[in-house]
Amino acid sequence: MNTINTTRTLVERRDAPTGGAAAQRGAGPLAEVYLPVHESNPGDDVLEVCLNGRNTLIRRGVRVTVPLSLAEVIRHSGAYATIRRVGADS
Repeated sequence: MNTINTTRTLVERRDAPTGGAAAQRGAGPLAEVYLPVHESNPGDDVLEVCLNGRNTLIRRGVRVTVPLSLAEVIRHSGAYATIRRVGADS
């Protein structure tokens, strides 16, 4: 029996074009998130967040728009992040 590895590496997943898929999932309210790059570990340029079985990679050092529920997970994780709600009722 042949084994097929369907797991992509973190680099492949990070560099895959998504077109802002996290913000386009129709998840309701949005938030703008900024995760700073750690000076002690500049190679750690993404944060992997899992919510309801969906993994999302958030790039550090840039502002990204994500569903508010994902921003809440980041806030509760203890990751030092700047989070601002986006939308008409901000």
